[in-house]
Amino acid sequence: LLAAPRLLVLDEAFDGLDRESRDVVARAMRKRLSSALIMITHREQDLTLGPTHALVLGLGPTCTGYESGQWSSMQSSAEAALKEEAAQHAQPLPPPRRRRPETAAADSEASTASDTKVVRSPLVEFRDVTISYGDKVVLDRLSWTAREGENWAVMGQND
Repeated sequence: LLAAPRLLVLDEAFDGLDRESRDVVARAMRKRLSSALIMITHREQDLTLGPTHALVLGLGPTCTGYESGQWSSMQSSAEAALKEEAAQHAQPLPPPRRRRPETAAADSEASTASDTKVVRSPLVEFRDVTISYGDKVVLDRLSWTAREGENWAVMGQND
């Protein structure tokens, strides 16, 4: 965070932290984060930075599908995926105090309502990516782009 990266990828960033430490880290990130963020998580309480977009993995009968989009249209799917993950974990961590930026939802809605759309540079771009381990396909034909200024929440099954 000190170097102000263009893209910050956090994979289960709050694992192993107690409630107080999680709050300290979340506050520091909210203060310093000016880049795009990809937050991979299995717990709703980890979404302290107000996602603008979501990518839900592990969908469909073979669990190789996905759904992605703006948080305003993906929130119910994302929360359902996180609840399913929470049900599979024996003891979820206690939630930190959450403060969502008021502007995240407003910015997301404003960008969909506007006739003039600013296209930001892609930082991560996948086109028809398939990932398999041996004969087991775990992700099938993923096409996904994360752009500057977007905060992505990535969740779902990853068996």
